[in-house]
Amino acid sequence: NEVALALDSVNDPGNLGTIIRIADWYGIRKLLLNVNSVDVYNPKVVSATKGSLTRVKIYNINLEEYLADYQGKIYGADLGGEMLNTVKPLKSGVLLMGSESHGISKELTPYITKIITIPGKGGAESLNVAVATGIICNHLFG
Repeated sequence: NEVALALDSVNDPGNLGTIIRIADWYGIRKLLLNVNSVDVYNPKVVSATKGSLTRVKIYNINLEEYLADYQGKIYGADLGGEMLNTVKPLKSGVLLMGSESHGISKELTPYITKIITIPGKGGAESLNVAVATGIICNHLFG
């Protein structure tokens, strides 16, 4: 009966550190980091967390194996999903965010129970993964 944030191939240390701070801000205590993501102890990651690294448990795991066995809801962020403003808050489950350049990998997509997207009005093709994580967390857990 908890919420976890899962990251697939997030490679930018600043993004990972910011996402850890976002998780801490919204009370998310479990962060699942796919094995092909940036090292959580990279000095830039540690610096960007501003201390939140001590309050969020981070698990470096094979995310595909974990999600294959997971029985709860898995929300995945993708441009082709249901508009976030129509989605009810998530009380327990996993929020899956993809890499900065490729999104969620095709290996993990089959495990997603609901694909969600952030409605936009401008011409940008996408958002930075840390910014998108903050917006989604504010709606789902704020």
